[in-house]
Amino acid sequence: MAELVGTIVGVVSLGLQVCSGINVYLGGIQGRKEDIASTLRHCKTTEILLKETESIRGRLASLPGANTAALQENISAANTELSLLEAYVKKIHTEAPPASSMSVVAKFKEQEKRLLYPFRRDHLSLLDSRLERANEALQGALKLAGLEVSFDSNDCLRGMETTLGTLAQGFSETSVEMRTSIVELKETTMLSRQDNQAILEGIAELAAMMSALSSSGAGALLPRLVSKPDTLKRVCDNVEVVESSTSVDQSSYSEARSSLAMRSSDEALSIYPESYCRCNARRVTRRRKRQFGPAFILKKDVVERAHLNDCPFAAFDVDKTSNWSAGIS
Repeated sequence: MAELVGTIVGVVSLGLQVCSGINVYLGGIQGRKEDIASTLRHCKTTEILLKETESIRGRLASLPGANTAALQENISAANTELSLLEAYVKKIHTEAPPASSMSVVAKFKEQEKRLLYPFRRDHLSLLDSRLERANEALQGALKLAGLEVSFDSNDCLRGMETTLGTLAQGFSETSVEMRTSIVELKETTMLSRQDNQAILEGIAELAAMMSALSSSGAGALLPRLVSKPDTLKRVCDNVEVVESSTSVDQSSYSEARSSLAMRSSDEALSIYPESYCRCNARRVTRRRKRQFGPAFILKKDVVERAHLNDCPFAAFDVDKTSNWSAGIS
């Protein structure tokens, strides 16, 4: 590509020099404006083509895939035509001797010679044909260069179109994913709000129940709990036993206490005549916790002077107190 650019620079420089020489030659012919008009037009066209070639040189230098072989051939043909035109212009152009070596009379004669220079139609005809061939070569090079630039521009446009299509597809997929995520987020938020609302309502009901527990006795509380079976059911459904020590086999314990309660102290003494209570006096605490969301109800049973299950005095172990409490964990 560097060689092609250098050739274009040489062609443009040579062509401008040739056009300058032609203009000087045509300026020395007097009284034949209509005859030299065609040659002047051809020369002007050559100058325009040379300027166009110079302007496209920078664009060709930036094309990595240009068809350098075809362009080089066309530029070389234009260079050949311009070289032939330069040689012909030098042949028909009459140069005056240096002014320092000419006398006044010689200068006058030389000026008269230029003014009376004979018109040579054959020179102009050949000059026109040379200019036409040079212009055709320059036009061919410009057309090919324009095609190369156009092809490269089309490739760039196709690449941009492909890139834009890929970006548009990616943006479309991203938009769909974002819309789906937004819908899912809205649904999740709605469910969370509903759950939070249900929890708040449950806490409010539980707070009202706790307030009733703290301000009323069991006899006054029972009708209130019965009047709200849904709330009572939810509380019962969320019961969690916190301490494993409280999970006692209630059926066996009740049967033992019932059987022993039916006996009198005399019967117990007759069964165990030589025994007495060896149970250490102690306090037994049983706790039951009912969980409802973050809130809970805690029942605490305290039994004083507790006897073992096999003790004959276990049936009379009735010193028992119960406490209720509530809180939020």
